Amino acid sequence: MQPARLRLAFLSAALITVVAAVLAAVLDAVPASAAKVPAAGTAERTYQHRSHSNSYAQHSLYGAKSIPMTVNMQFGEIQELEAAFPANVLFKFGGSEDADVFLGSPVMSRALNRMLDAIQAYWLASGNSRRAEGWRDLYVLSKAKHHVGLIASYAPRHPKWASMTRREQLDWLQVIASPHRVDDAGAVFFEQILAN
Repeated sequence: MQPARLRLAFLSAALITVVAAVLAAVLDAVPASAAKVPAAGTAERTYQHRSHSNSYAQHSLYGAKSIPMTVNMQFGEIQELEAAFPANVLFKFGGSEDADVFLGSPVMSRALNRMLDAIQAYWLASGNSRRAEGWRDLYVLSKAKHHVGLIASYAPRHPKWASMTRREQLDWLQVIASPHRVDDAGAVFFEQILAN
């Protein structure tokens, strides 16, 4: 196996392990007890779960509407988070069938944004604002030109794309593009997608 593919396979395995651990923690906290199936013809399947604390979380194909619940995951060193974060980004934008569902996942989008925020916050708290800015500046949409085609082709796959408002379409594009920040050039890219 080529070294680059071997590294990608290792990173994918590490990512799957992290995602599985997080999902296991969430599923342990919110066991399924009832399912609600929407009216025929709806694109989304909605499931309602009841947690131990008598709280409800509603999940759908395109995101989760849930009660505020925090699941914490600790890393021993910042380098572990700095390694896991780019691995997650590589996985999300890898173009594989396994990653496809995560490309449009609002949950994955929020997780990546929180990971990036945590890295930046760590370096700011450590007094290394230059390193925090380096992470912030690395994940800008205009610097992710290699992801542009994937984002543009994925956006209209949302079943409600044609009926979405402009604001909803922009929000959906941001979910797909995350953790990349939308700068001026990224906004122009979004406008081109919306024009088509």
